[in-house]
Amino acid sequence: MREAKVDIQKEVNHLFRHEYGKLVSVLAKTFGASNMELAEDMVQDAMLEAIW
Repeated sequence: MREAKVDIQKEVNHLFRHEYGKLVSVLAKTFGASNMELAEDMVQDAMLEAIW
């Protein structure tokens, strides 16, 4: 059980590190750089929702 939890944590960390920036970039490009903070918040919220 502990190994599975560690594997999940590694996957989440990997996903966050490698995809977060890409997702924020797409949203900022779509909605404008002036909405960067909103784009970051949206990605964080979506990632949290996905892992819960």
